[in-house]
Amino acid sequence: MQKVRTGQALILILLVMAVSLTLGVSVASRSITALRQVSFSGQSAQALAFAEAGAEEALLCLDGGGACSGGSIDLDGGGDDVTYTITPLSSTDLPKVDRDSTIELALSRFGGAAVTVCWSLTSVSSEANAALTVAYVRLSGGNYLISRYSYDPDGSRRAQNNFSNPSPGSGSCAGYRYMATIPTPATQQILRLRPLYVGPIAIAVPGLPSQGSKITSTGFSGRVIRKIEVIRTGSALSEIFDYVMFSGSESSSLVK
Repeated sequence: MQKVRTGQALILILLVMAVSLTLGVSVASRSITALRQVSFSGQSAQALAFAEAGAEEALLCLDGGGACSGGSIDLDGGGDDVTYTITPLSSTDLPKVDRDSTIELALSRFGGAAVTVCWSLTSVSSEANAALTVAYVRLSGGNYLISRYSYDPDGSRRAQNNFSNPSPGSGSCAGYRYMATIPTPATQQILRLRPLYVGPIAIAVPGLPSQGSKITSTGFSGRVIRKIEVIRTGSALSEIFDYVMFSGSESSSLVK
């Protein structure tokens, strides 16, 4: 009888030890997971801070007016913590434009007789049926003149707003739903584009000179990599410009 009780006690002790070991392993595993998460969060925040520092360095270089293409920075003495590149901002890689907002493009180094404007990606359903207004500002005979164009793919709206029907995207506008050709006579200055009814939408104007700079900055911390992009465009007139400047006709100079 004593042997049976001893055996039962041994089994009970082994069972308690097994349960304790399981609980200990579980707690240790959770602790390790929590530590990894804390470590990852810290490294992620640091990598993002490094990437932001690289973008700031790139902006300082651009502000200095020198030749800027990129670089790397060692912020903590342990090797490069961030690398950044600066590339020209193509007129086909513009940031998306929200509804009722305006993007301004420089034409001072463009010598063509017309520009083609593409808008609304075919791959993005939310960009369908976006209308677009275009203001072309030029210099002629010492006077600034403005020509306005308006396009709307929605037939029911066109009956109300009298906009023109855009052409389907093709050729240099492949991948876009709509396109329009804007004449650019005289001395070109700026092109102002404003989406209506739908936004944000993608807009491209192939063939224009660079419209600014695109900064890509990558920060490293441990095994974490964070990347940010910064778009820097040239100075632009406020959106209120479209409402306070008036031209009675394409041959009349701008007035307030």
